[in-house]
Amino acid sequence: MVEEGLLEVECSSGARARFGSGAVLTFAAVQPWRLLNPGATPLVLSALTR
Repeated sequence: MVEEGLLEVECSSGARARFGSGAVLTFAAVQPWRLLNPGATPLVLSALTR
């Protein structure tokens, strides 16, 4: 979950998507290449694993 800031997810294909505060993500079907903070404010994430 994106708690604060802006998260940009880049896949190995080069495709990118941006997610703002409050976004809930799962990477079960996608393996991100990079996680980036494109914004000027700090990015705060909460993560859970099984």
